Amino acid sequence: MVRFPARDSARRGSAQGHRHSPQTTRRTGQCVLIVRPRGSQIRRLVAKRIFDDEVASMARGLSGLPFKRGRVLSSPNFLLIDDHGLFSSGVELIIRQSFPGARFASFAALGTALEWNGAIPDVVLLDINLQGISGIEAVPMLRLRWPGCRIVFVTSEQDQTVLARAMASGVEALVAKSESPERLVSVLRRQLPGIQHEPTGSPDFSPRQVEVLKLLSEGQSNKAIGRTLGLSEFTVRGHVQLILKSLGVTNRTAAVFRAREVGLL
Repeated sequence: MVRFPARDSARRGSAQGHRHSPQTTRRTGQCVLIVRPRGSQIRRLVAKRIFDDEVASMARGLSGLPFKRGRVLSSPNFLLIDDHGLFSSGVELIIRQSFPGARFASFAALGTALEWNGAIPDVVLLDINLQGISGIEAVPMLRLRWPGCRIVFVTSEQDQTVLARAMASGVEALVAKSESPERLVSVLRRQLPGIQHEPTGSPDFSPRQVEVLKLLSEGQSNKAIGRTLGLSEFTVRGHVQLILKSLGVTNRTAAVFRAREVGLL
């Protein structure tokens, strides 16, 4: 620390400023104190600047565009939580092609996603089978983190018991990974208020098929449905296959979700 008399401070401070590192000036009594940061202080300042730059970089989506807090319906924010990198890349490509201007971020683990401080997601796409905490257990955590988000399960799970639990967890939709990209886009459009989407027509089912569909929604097997309706298991299987085809889905759980969307249940 160097002391200069107050009357010479302006001239000497200016002269010294050209030859030394950044400095801070403050007055005390009759003197002006020029405080030059030590080497360690400069290193800390540089490290902080690098850290801030890294944080700013992390706050960018995969497109390199900064996420923004305000929601713009024409540019929705999507967040995918799935530990299969190839699948995540495919979903990103589908979303970017189908929703121009959309923001997209993906994470392989729930914990990393919950720590994300970027844009508030409009839609969270969630796998059921995650490392550690399952997708079903993650639903209330996501609701707490982002209360206004819509949650869509995207899964390859086939166990009907697990799928029934997924349906009961309160998510907005469920899409099987074996379904078409068009089906995924259709489901996502319906989760975004203000974005125009194609009208959803209701298939023309017979009264018997509606009965089968209602029993499907209760989680009954083909054999149990047959006993209830007095039909053979083979006949029930035929009804179920026709229902899946008419609804454009590949499994019973997705059929129930779809039927609810179009008002059949």
